[in-house]
Amino acid sequence: HTAVEQKMALVNHLAGGIAHDLNNLLQVVVACTEMALLAAPEPVVASKLHLIADCVNRAGRMSSQLASFSGRMQQNAQVLDTNAALHDCVQLLQRAVGAEIAFESRIAENLHPVMADRSQLENTLINLAINARDAVNGRGRVLFDASNTCTTDAMGNVMEQVQMTLSDDGVGMDQALQRKIFEPFFTTKADGKGTGLGLPMVRRFVDASNGQLTLQSAPGKG
Repeated sequence: HTAVEQKMALVNHLAGGIAHDLNNLLQVVVACTEMALLAAPEPVVASKLHLIADCVNRAGRMSSQLASFSGRMQQNAQVLDTNAALHDCVQLLQRAVGAEIAFESRIAENLHPVMADRSQLENTLINLAINARDAVNGRGRVLFDASNTCTTDAMGNVMEQVQMTLSDDGVGMDQALQRKIFEPFFTTKADGKGTGLGLPMVRRFVDASNGQLTLQSAPGKG
């Protein structure tokens, strides 16, 4: 555990520095792109500028994830209309999974409100969806479920919760692999295909939101 904690401290420091420098660069790109669009360029040029702006927005999301992971960005937690937030997020999950994979969402009606940072909730679900996509390797099914549940705290008080589940019918994992997946930099993906930071970010967000994170998997069982 000490080795993992030391690695986490190193990752936090590194992530915070990268997020700071990346934000500075992105601000310059945003300013230049906006100035170029104000000059009313030809349609072909304008389409390229809009593409740049879209890429900058995606990079900004990554930067926010890194800042949050490092602890340098406070969560903007607020009470969410959970149904509205998740229905908006479904399109992002569909895009993350890809058109070639069968994706289905089952969001129950009248979900309890939750206290969470909406953008980080979306990033968390997208991270899980991307892992599910890679697990099925283009030939499977990914399902997103959301339903009301409840638990009892240490004092015996009943707490209303929303359970969100992303499941797939991919390769699955044995117990030895499951013990490692939340370690920073650990990944089963090929070089250049994963950083090993997605699931540690998921765990960090869930812990900071007073939630619980559970994993069920077995080889060949998704």
